[in-house]
Amino acid sequence: MSPERGGEGRSRASGALLVCWAVMTSFPIVSTSPAFGHAFRPGALTLVEAERERYTVTWQHPSGVDAATMVRPRLPSACRDVSEPTALGSELERWEIDCRPEGLRGAELGATGLDASGADVSVQVLWQSGSPFSAMLRGGEPTIRIPRTAPDDSAWIGAILATYVRLGIEHIWVGLDHLAFVTGLFLLATGRRRLVWTITAFTAAHSVSLALSIFDMVRVAPGPVEAVIALSVLLLARELACPDAATLTRRMPWLMAGAFGLVHGLGFAGALREIGVPPGRAAVALAGFNVGVEVGQLLFVAALAGCALLAQPVARRWPRLVLGPIYAMGIVAAVWTIGRVGAVGGWTSSAF
Repeated sequence: MSPERGGEGRSRASGALLVCWAVMTSFPIVSTSPAFGHAFRPGALTLVEAERERYTVTWQHPSGVDAATMVRPRLPSACRDVSEPTALGSELERWEIDCRPEGLRGAELGATGLDASGADVSVQVLWQSGSPFSAMLRGGEPTIRIPRTAPDDSAWIGAILATYVRLGIEHIWVGLDHLAFVTGLFLLATGRRRLVWTITAFTAAHSVSLALSIFDMVRVAPGPVEAVIALSVLLLARELACPDAATLTRRMPWLMAGAFGLVHGLGFAGALREIGVPPGRAAVALAGFNVGVEVGQLLFVAALAGCALLAQPVARRWPRLVLGPIYAMGIVAAVWTIGRVGAVGGWTSSAF
């Protein structure tokens, strides 16, 4: 390694790890806050026409919404309940409505509590004949009017893409284990070209495994996946703590990025499964979520690069300062690994 490249790596390492230090030390505060505990699953309202203008309603509650800001669907006034809601789980219920004689087409429906909760609701109407209708309800748009004629496909595609891009960005930015791994890759891959190849390998790998999992071509239990993700951060911290070791990982960091990227993709898939996707719209929701994850990841790498540039004077004066945050990352990763392995084995009540 040339002196210039080594200096660049040390400068980037110092700046990035100062960010890593801030992220890791804020973990106990963030992990207990409502924002961190908030799952990113929007509500889902599905109406399926069983017979002429009589519908089966399935309501998936948005997660992370307490009783004070409970989100509920607001169905058209022309529709009346003909059965009591049946609970199908803690957040799922189903009942029957009759919208005769006016019918559902041209009517307005919505949801209450969106502004207070910050939740979104996916709406899908499936008729016995004709194109289905899909839309998203948000705080700024809590109601929609169902078209009388078949809607333009671009309407629901745009709405679902926008929602799932945002959900992908939110997921990566509060996924501390994913951010820690990306930070580690940033530090390991000295040199711009090597960094580009490493981040590209990670992106390609987790995009492939995310798609395979969502379309049920690969299915792995979430517990072991989360444990291996934590272990990947721990192994990366160990590599960074031994900067003089000429390991294969240091020579070709894209191999580690690609291998563990497959596992991180399964973790993203688990998050997307928890979020839920509109029925029959999995491909669009997957595309939006994946784009959101990539956008969030690139923004984070850009932030690391900016911090590295600002930290160059610190790196030159105290080159070993970088070891403190590296050890902090390793300690936190070890705690994650022990907690998650314990949860898989049933030794602890929950994973970190």
